Amino acid sequence: AYGMTETVTHATRSGLHGDIPPGSLGKATPGYESLIVDPETGEVLDDGRVGELWLRGTRGIQLFLEYYDNADANSKSFTDDGWFKTGDMVRMGEGGAIFYTERDKDMLKVGGENVSSKEVEDLCRTVPGVGDVAVVGRSHPMLDVVPVAFVIKGANAPEDAELEAAILELCQKNLSDFKVPRAAYFVDDFPRATLEKIAKNQLRDIADAMPEPF
Repeated sequence: AYGMTETVTHATRSGLHGDIPPGSLGKATPGYESLIVDPETGEVLDDGRVGELWLRGTRGIQLFLEYYDNADANSKSFTDDGWFKTGDMVRMGEGGAIFYTERDKDMLKVGGENVSSKEVEDLCRTVPGVGDVAVVGRSHPMLDVVPVAFVIKGANAPEDAELEAAILELCQKNLSDFKVPRAAYFVDDFPRATLEKIAKNQLRDIADAMPEPF
């Protein structure tokens, strides 16, 4: 099942008779409509490609009415015909089941290429000495953004320069060039937002204030 504060309750549900594949979010709950949409083009994706989950229901009942005193957020979150843009990236599976991939805000656009922060983070976490990592986009004059990694060191971690070199070397061997972090910044902890989620917007601001690594 899938839900968020803005959907009031579960907007998708699992099947009662085993008709929903394991690992999926299920299908839209009665009272809700769902679409998977390319956030760049608005194209509806029903062929397994990853897109943003849009939901529609009665505002104030199935969906929240609006963000309080934030007209800009409301206009960005809703289409003119009532679809709510969740910011979550999903794909349509067999039989119409929805599978979660990641948050749209964790998808970087590097020189026109999509980069999954999660893919880069998962690889970086395999480097000995890395405790945790968060990848964000740092502003770039030609590519819009480039990935950089914020790293919390784990047990028995080497010096910063050695660990950064190991992270970048592994990424260069296993990822396309545009996905490779341009730098690793070492921190004691990540800034946190509500529900202890990493405040990546703050990390982006910190990255933009650092000396250019390119």
